[in-house]
Amino acid sequence: MVRAAENYDLIPTLTTEEMVAAFVRHARKEIKVAVKLEVGPERIGVIAEDAVKFIKSITACPHLRMHVLNAHPNVPAKGNAEEALAWQFRRFVAASEALERAGIKVPLKVVASSKVLRFAGTSMALNAVDPGAALFSALGPTDSPDDYQPFHALKSQLIQVRNVSRTEFLDEAPFKIVPGMRLGVIPIGYSDGMHRLHCGEVLVRGVRVPILAAPSLEYTRVDLSKVPGAVVGDEVVIIGTQGGQKISPEEVVKKQGASRVPDLALEVRLSIPRIYHGE
Repeated sequence: MVRAAENYDLIPTLTTEEMVAAFVRHARKEIKVAVKLEVGPERIGVIAEDAVKFIKSITACPHLRMHVLNAHPNVPAKGNAEEALAWQFRRFVAASEALERAGIKVPLKVVASSKVLRFAGTSMALNAVDPGAALFSALGPTDSPDDYQPFHALKSQLIQVRNVSRTEFLDEAPFKIVPGMRLGVIPIGYSDGMHRLHCGEVLVRGVRVPILAAPSLEYTRVDLSKVPGAVVGDEVVIIGTQGGQKISPEEVVKKQGASRVPDLALEVRLSIPRIYHGE
């Protein structure tokens, strides 16, 4: 870890005395470091009230330079949310002021995430912010999701199209079969995260068509009865726009009961190729 920080100019986050000791013992040149304070979510971090003692052990090392002091406050969904958030911010500010009194300068101080900014405005913004969910969804409480949506699309294509002619054991079929049904298959299944990435419908030739049953391991079936002209190779949009129709990430989030678009993005498995677009 120490060699990686030196070789690639990384800023490691130190949260325990053991981590500090390792960097003190092995650092051979100057390394900028960050310290994360625990102010409320009860996760990883140095207790805010212990910040001065902890950071003094860092500044005592000639090769370590404090560069970032940060915290990730909890934004409660219920109860006294505003008061709880303000209490966490006060703990961070008190620790920061105590460091100043101890003569320890920290260039960057971060306590406001995108969620905090949406909840409390800029009142908790210091000289840096954690972009967080803003990378995946609208930036502000009045923004439309269309104003900024990096989760651009999730697409596949039809690899098989056929009429369903089955007449036997219809009650045992994996989905309800009706006369004249036309079936399509796309090569994306729950091994790719598909079971968490759909709204129950997909777009084919600009028409919403239903997904049939649950996605299987590597494939998903769709009902093409409303798109008789669909053929193998046609684009299938799971999230995105096609022919004037749209399936938004927010619609999928609502269908799947996810909390946020970032949670949805995390369901996209590494088996799905990514295409990154510029601004």
